[in-house]
Amino acid sequence: MQVQKMVKTILKVEELPKLDDTTDSMAIAICHAHSAKFSEKL
Repeated sequence: MQVQKMVKTILKVEELPKLDDTTDSMAIAICHAHSAKFSEKL
């Protein structure tokens, strides 16, 4: 539930897909995007 809440907040959406795996994969993509931005600065 915490991951779902975080993804909803970051993406500014009302609803997420019903499958937890889908939400988890969205969270992984968000983390990767943030990590890539950070590694470019190093």
